[in-house]
Amino acid sequence: MHKTETSTKEIIRENAIELFKKHGFDKVTIMQICASCNITKRTFYYHFKSKNEILSELIDNFGIKAEALLCSITAGKKNIDILWEVMKVYCLNGEKYGHNILKQVYIQSLENNNHSRFPEDMYLYKIAINLIDKAKENNEINNLSCSEDIVY
Repeated sequence: MHKTETSTKEIIRENAIELFKKHGFDKVTIMQICASCNITKRTFYYHFKSKNEILSELIDNFGIKAEALLCSITAGKKNIDILWEVMKVYCLNGEKYGHNILKQVYIQSLENNNHSRFPEDMYLYKIAINLIDKAKENNEINNLSCSEDIVY
C-alpha cells in the first residue's frame, strides 16, 4: 500500500468516526463522509466497502490494542489489577469514540455474526473470565457469583 493510500484511508476513518460521534451512525451518509474528507465516492469505495467496514476495523483495533496491553503487563501484578487495566482501556476507548459509535459496534456485531455468541465471542471475554477466576482463588475478589456472570 502506498503512503498516500494509507493517509487517505486514515483521513476517511477519522472523519467518519467524528461524524458518527456527532450525528449518530445511521444519520451519516457516505456522501457526508466524502464531503468532510473532500474526496469522491469512488475514493471512499476504493478504501472501504461501506460504513460498516469502518466500524469493523475499529473493532479489530480495540482487540489489537487490548492484546498489546496484556502482553506488556508484568507478571508481578495482581489479577484484579490486570483486570482493571484491561477495563480501563475498554472504557477509555468508549469515551474516545462515544456512545453512538459503541452502540453501532454492538449492533453490527450482533447483526453480522449470527453464528457468534454474545458476549462469549467478544474480545477479552475469555481473558476476563480467567483473571476473575484467578483473582477469586487468590482472595482478590470476594464475589460469590460465577465468573461468567461477573464478566457479563
